Amino acid sequence: MLPAAPITPTAQPAPWEIVADTLFHYQEPEGIFAEGDAILSRPGSDLVIRADWMRYDVERGVVKARGQVLMISASEEIEADAATIHLDSQTGRLESATIFLAENEFYIKGETIDKTGEESYRIHQGWFSACLPEEENCGQRPAWSIRSKEAEVTLEGMAHLYHATFQVKEQPVAYTPYMILPGKTKRETGFLFPEWSSSDRDGFGFNLPFFINLSPSADVTLYPSYLSERGLLAGAEFRYEAGPGSRGMFMLSLLKDDLTDTDVDEYKSDGLLRTNENRYWLRGKADHDFGENLAGRLDFDLVSDQDFIQEFRDGAQGREESNRGFERMFKRSLQEETLTERESSLQMIKNWNIMTLAGEMHLVQDVQNDVLPGGGRLARPTTPLQALPRIDFSGRTPLLTGRRPLSLAWNSEYVNYWRQRGIGAHRLDLHPKLITPMPRSGGWTEGKVSVGVRETMYQVQTNQGAPWEHERFQDRTGFDLEANLATLLMRKFSLTRNEGQAWLEHLIRPNLIYKYASHSQENKLPSLDGIDRLGTSNQLTYELNNYLEMGGINRQEKNAENLWSQQIASFQLAQSYDLNEARREFSALVDEQRREFSDLRFDLSASPWERLSFRYQTNLSMYGQGINRYHLTGGYTLEQGTSFSTDYRYLKHSGMAEPYFYTTSGDSLHDLIGSITSPLTETITVHGGLTTSLSDNHISEAALGLRYKPHCWMVDLEFRRYIDEKTFMIIFTLDGIGPAFDWYKEKI
Repeated sequence: MLPAAPITPTAQPAPWEIVADTLFHYQEPEGIFAEGDAILSRPGSDLVIRADWMRYDVERGVVKARGQVLMISASEEIEADAATIHLDSQTGRLESATIFLAENEFYIKGETIDKTGEESYRIHQGWFSACLPEEENCGQRPAWSIRSKEAEVTLEGMAHLYHATFQVKEQPVAYTPYMILPGKTKRETGFLFPEWSSSDRDGFGFNLPFFINLSPSADVTLYPSYLSERGLLAGAEFRYEAGPGSRGMFMLSLLKDDLTDTDVDEYKSDGLLRTNENRYWLRGKADHDFGENLAGRLDFDLVSDQDFIQEFRDGAQGREESNRGFERMFKRSLQEETLTERESSLQMIKNWNIMTLAGEMHLVQDVQNDVLPGGGRLARPTTPLQALPRIDFSGRTPLLTGRRPLSLAWNSEYVNYWRQRGIGAHRLDLHPKLITPMPRSGGWTEGKVSVGVRETMYQVQTNQGAPWEHERFQDRTGFDLEANLATLLMRKFSLTRNEGQAWLEHLIRPNLIYKYASHSQENKLPSLDGIDRLGTSNQLTYELNNYLEMGGINRQEKNAENLWSQQIASFQLAQSYDLNEARREFSALVDEQRREFSDLRFDLSASPWERLSFRYQTNLSMYGQGINRYHLTGGYTLEQGTSFSTDYRYLKHSGMAEPYFYTTSGDSLHDLIGSITSPLTETITVHGGLTTSLSDNHISEAALGLRYKPHCWMVDLEFRRYIDEKTFMIIFTLDGIGPAFDWYKEKI
C-alpha cells in the first residue's frame, strides 16, 4: 500500500486524505484516482468512504466511488454498488444501496437513493425493516418488511412512504397509498399505528392516534376512536417537560354514549343505573420545581360516573395504559378504578433548614349514580369532605446545646373542612414538643424523651340543615409523653475466604418504649378524620431487634483494599402492654377479662442471596385466638431469568390495628397476590398473575400471557379474567417502529 497522498486544502478546515493500493494525482484539473481498497477521510470528520475504485475532484469537492462502496458516519453505515457524493454538503446519489441506522438497528434499501442532506434521503423503490436483509441472513427471508415506490426519509424526523406495501416473508399482505414511519430520535407530527378492539357491549372499535410535536419539550396525542355500539370516543393527551423536576401529563376522554343502563341491561349488576349519555374522564399529574426549595404537585381525577373507568380500562385510552404512563413519568399511580369518591389535590411545599410549610387544596368528587332500578334514589345524608385549604407548618430547632441538648419540635395544621351537605369545620391543631436525649450511662445506653402539649380548636359548620346539638366552638387539650431507651450489643464472627478477609456481624438492639397520651373529652367534637378521635394511651413496648450483616476486605492489585458490607437479615420481636387496661375496673354485672397484652409480633426480613428477598410478619394472640395475622412478601429470580413474587396476607379481624391489642371487630381478610415470569426459550416468555380472596373464595383478577420475541418483532398474547368479565388481548410490535397491531376482545 502506497503512503497517504495529501490533498491540497481548499476551504475545508483540513484536507481530505486518500489511502489506496494505487494512486494517481493529476494537476489540471486537480484530481486523484485511487484503486484497490481506497479510503477517503479527513481529520476532525466522522465521515469515511471506502471503495474498490475512487475518483476525487478536488476543485468541485466531489468524489465518485464504485465497487463495494462503504460510507461510515456517526449515525449510519451505507453500502452501495456506486456513489457520487458532494463532500461539503454530503449530498449525492447512491446506486443499489443499503443504509443501516445503528441507533435504531433499522435497515433502508433502495435501487436509487438521492442523498439530499447530511441525514435526509429520497429513495426510489425502497425497502424498510428492522430485520436482517435476505443477503445478510443466509438467504432467509425477513419476517417483515415494507416496500414503497418512493420515500422521503429524515433520520431525525419521519419517513414518508408513498404506495407502500407491508410484507410478511416478502409476501405482500397490506397496501396503503401513504404511510408514515418514525425516524426515531426526534419526534415529528404524524399518525401512529391504529388500534382495533371487539366487545359484545361496545361492538367493533377502531382508534387512529395522531401525534403532534409542539416543541422539543411538549407534545399532544389525539385519540379519535369509534365504537360501533357506543359512538365516538374522543381522547387527548398533553405532556410537557419544563426542566428538571418540572413536568406534567394530562389526559381527557369524552364519549356521547348511545348505550345507557336499564333494569334488564345493567353494567356490573350492582343495583345502580347509569342514565347519563355525556361521559368523560379527566386525569392528570404535574410536578413543578420553582427553585429556592419551593415545589408544587398536582393530582386530579374527575369522572362522569362510577362505571366509566371500569368499562374502558383497556386500550390506549384505558386505565391500565394511562396508569403505566403516569408511573413512568411521576412514580405515582392513578386511583383504583372501583373507587366512587375520586380525590384531587394541589400541594405547595416550601422547605427551610429547620422547618417546612405546606399548603393543600384537596377535593373529593362523589361519582356514584343515585338512580336505582324502578326510579328510586339512594339517600345520602352527607357529601364528601373538601379541604379548602389545608396548611401544615412543622419543624425542629435546637434550644440548648452541650452534654444534654434540648430541641423544640412542632407540628401545626389548619384545615377548612367544607361539604355541601353535612357537618364541616374550621380546625386548628397545635402540637409543640420538647425533645432531649437520655443520659448515655457511660456509653452503654441511648435514647430520648419527648414531652408535648396538643391544643385543637374547632368552629363547626352546619350545611343544608345538618343537625348539631353542641356549641359551634369546641376545643380539646391533650398531653403526651414518649420515652425510648435502647442499647446495642455486637459480635463479629470471622469467616474463611480464599482472598482477603470476611466476617459476619450480629447486632442486637433491645429497645424499651413508653407512650402516654391523655386529653379532654372528645364526644362533643365533630368526627372528620383521625385527628378528631385520638384516644388515650398508656403503653409500654419492648422490642428485641436483631441484624445480621456480612462484610469483608477484598485484596486487589497493588495491595489495594476494597471494603464491602451487605445486610442479609433482620429480625424483630415486639409486644406492648396497656397500663390503662391493667388498671381498668370491671363492671359487677358483666363477666369481663383484662387483656392488657398485645399480640406477640414477629418481623423477619432477609436477603440471603442476591436473587432472593422476602419479609414475613406474624402475630400470636395471648388470649386464645392463635395466629391473628401473617403477611408474606417476597421475590426470587432464578439464574435463567425465571422470577416469582408473592404477597400473601391474613387478618383474622379487619378491626385489628397496630400494636394489635385484642379485638373481635371486623371480618376476616385472607388474600393472595402472586406473579411469575419465566423464559421458556430464548424467544418465548410466559407470565402470569393471580389476585384472589381466600376469605370470600373468589378470584378478583387472573392473567396469563405469552410473549414471543424473535429477531426484529414481538407478539404479546394475554388472557385476563376479572370478577365480572374476561378479556383477551394481542399486540404485535415491530422493532424500530413500535406497536403495529393492538386488538383486544372483552366479555369473551
